[in-house]
Amino acid sequence: MTTPSNFSETGIAIYATEPLVSAASMKYQWSLSQMVSGYSHIIAANGGYKSASISMNMRQDEIEDWLEYGLGRNITVYNEGGVPVWGGFVNDIVANVGGLNVMRGPLMGIANAVNVIYSTVDINTDPPTMGVRAKTGYAYDLVSQDKYGIIIKVLSSGGSTPANALNIRNTYLAEMAQPETSQTISIGESGNLDITINCLGYEEWLRAYIYNTTGTGGTTVSAKIQLVLAADPNNIISSDYSKITANTLAIPVYANDDDLALDYINSLVTLGDAAYNRYTFGIYAKQRAEYTVMPTREEYIWHLADGGMLTNPYGGIIEPWNVLPARWVLIPDFMIGRVSPTAALRDDPRYMFIESLTFTAPYGLTLTGSKISKMPQIFSQMGLGGIGA
Repeated sequence: MTTPSNFSETGIAIYATEPLVSAASMKYQWSLSQMVSGYSHIIAANGGYKSASISMNMRQDEIEDWLEYGLGRNITVYNEGGVPVWGGFVNDIVANVGGLNVMRGPLMGIANAVNVIYSTVDINTDPPTMGVRAKTGYAYDLVSQDKYGIIIKVLSSGGSTPANALNIRNTYLAEMAQPETSQTISIGESGNLDITINCLGYEEWLRAYIYNTTGTGGTTVSAKIQLVLAADPNNIISSDYSKITANTLAIPVYANDDDLALDYINSLVTLGDAAYNRYTFGIYAKQRAEYTVMPTREEYIWHLADGGMLTNPYGGIIEPWNVLPARWVLIPDFMIGRVSPTAALRDDPRYMFIESLTFTAPYGLTLTGSKISKMPQIFSQMGLGGIGA
């Protein structure tokens, strides 16, 4: 195979292993770098490693192996020093084999543990009247869970009889327990042998389970985040909580609204702390959660005149694949001589807080920022998270 020159110029290497949910004690590792023709990833302040896309040239038998076994495979991208700069799993696969285009997935579209929440209907009245909130209880596909991990879906229905709710649950489980496959045939085309694996960060596995507890009393935001992470039924998220900053803002233990774990964590993150400081949360290297308060100093410098690499405050070049979000960037040669009305970086347009970044091999990097405000934290602590202007 020909080594793609645009990718080999970078200082990164890409490896795949068996899915983290695999029961195999030894996970085989593949080096993908020599096959890569295109690579990009997205990392966000809220979420951490979000997504990656990897295009590769392969033989037909290799493509077929990925289509059959590739969903869920663990992907890790390393920098020149062997430090992970992105990690996630294969969510869907798009392959071209001659005139045949095949898409497999998405993995996160699977449902192998299904429950239906509905309102009961009294059909003995005219007209029928809505009753109380009810649940069917879960139905499971153990074969699917063994191969792909536990992926819970809770469906919501309006007025329904118990029998109809059970039928909805069982039908949905039967239809969604295995990944989808779609094909397109283009007659007269031949020769293309390539594959694109579209990956998601492990934050997405926090959408695969519900977090409920009927516990009483109080706890803190940071302690509650750890409890939600520990409830992961797939044991994918790391139990190393050393990157979770202590936040002593008091909240109730009780949570019983059938929220997805990620939605519940995001609601906690939006609270901030007692001083309404913003916090960010994400899943990063080795599936470890990071929860921390927004920094107050710049970590990167970018000179408008150069238009090139980011540097650290001491002038050291930061390679584009090593850049992380949730950091401040200073543009010192923009609006020179301007005096900020306050000491807050958010009030000075020479500073940008990186909300998300997109790296495209070999050296492309796009940073996106937005206005920073304490209002989301204030509204959330008042129970007014949906308020806007």
